[in-house]
Amino acid sequence: MSLDTNTTDNMSVIETVVWGVGGLIVRAGYVVWVVGRYGKEQFSDFLYLHQLAESVASGKGFTIEGVRIFNQSVGYPAFLGLFYKLFGSDIWTALVVNIVLGGISVALVYILSMKLFTYMGQRRSKFAARVTALLAALYPDSLLYCAFVSAENLFIPLLLGMLLVVSALWRRTLIQGTVVGLLAGMMVTTKAHGVVLCLFLPWIWWIQRKDVFRITLAATLAGTLFLVPVTCQNYRDSGGKFIPLSSVSGEVLLAGTNPTANGGPTAAYHLPEEVEKGCHPVDLDRMRARQAMQYMRERPSWFMGLTMRKALLSLSPARDFMFEWNGQGRLFTSWISRWLPTAFNFLLLVGVFLGLVVARRNREAMGVEVAVVATATLLQLIFCAYSRYRFPFLFCLIPLVSWGWLDLVRRRFVWLNRKPTDSDGGPT
Repeated sequence: MSLDTNTTDNMSVIETVVWGVGGLIVRAGYVVWVVGRYGKEQFSDFLYLHQLAESVASGKGFTIEGVRIFNQSVGYPAFLGLFYKLFGSDIWTALVVNIVLGGISVALVYILSMKLFTYMGQRRSKFAARVTALLAALYPDSLLYCAFVSAENLFIPLLLGMLLVVSALWRRTLIQGTVVGLLAGMMVTTKAHGVVLCLFLPWIWWIQRKDVFRITLAATLAGTLFLVPVTCQNYRDSGGKFIPLSSVSGEVLLAGTNPTANGGPTAAYHLPEEVEKGCHPVDLDRMRARQAMQYMRERPSWFMGLTMRKALLSLSPARDFMFEWNGQGRLFTSWISRWLPTAFNFLLLVGVFLGLVVARRNREAMGVEVAVVATATLLQLIFCAYSRYRFPFLFCLIPLVSWGWLDLVRRRFVWLNRKPTDSDGGPT
């Protein structure tokens, strides 16, 4: 290896660290501001995750007020519980962990950008990667959830790590598959819907001309072995129910697929009281899923229309409702909280489309990016996902966004500055 190559590699490492630290500083500043204004108290799912992490840290397992919880994803509270054990279970511990994870996510998306742009043979790959890192550092949704005990904070770096390993050029197929499987196991125990992306991994490897059977087998075995301990524990504590991941998908499915559904999530996810009374939580969730499926079978034309509406709404740049939760403008002012995230999402969605047009030039980069786009779209169509369901995947698509917008700017710049020709009716 030449001295120039070593120097370039060292500079890349330094710049990766700089971007990671920059993302960390931005998040630290935001969290200090938002906690100073609205406090650090958690609610709803965020409070449950905090309580689960407290329980893990105290050695009581996954319990809330003495009740064993076996239908929620355990990855984030288990991870957070380690830090609660070491540093105390104050909310600030979780927020500091989130800040660090956010910085790591910015660094990882910068690395992923360099990887994908290198595939494309882009001469200005480093500039594009810098744009990617800047967008990631300032991503409004990423800042928003940094101040909550939210599993997305861990899900994003795990997702990015898996994508990096998937897109890397490894000599040993079995080792690569094993690492991907372990990261996938961590990812889906953090947010169960990550399993949708895993379904596309064989297709990505086929695009990359790898030994699909061997690498998929290795990944499947590693991921399955990672899930075995949690599945066995859930089986025991739930009274003999098979729960490899969380079991709330039926509730989410029914919330988006019921007679009152209009393309967005609803509060109509309960069955009649006499039906729900006394049901085991896992059985109840499965009953809700079956009810949603029954609505689909009974009214297929209605369901097709609902699906089309979901598809249109998946392209909506509307901000996450948490930006104005309970009348709080959690991005400095009410006006900024309402319009900046929406404008940012609009730029992301348009950039994804532009990037896909450019990505067709390279099969390796296209395989990874199309899989992530398809995952985000399917989550919207199946579960009528909230904004925070899609934002981790949009975060991973920022390289594609930078790619698309920069290509458009480059083409526009060339068009504005090209010299007139005979075909233009002017001098050559």
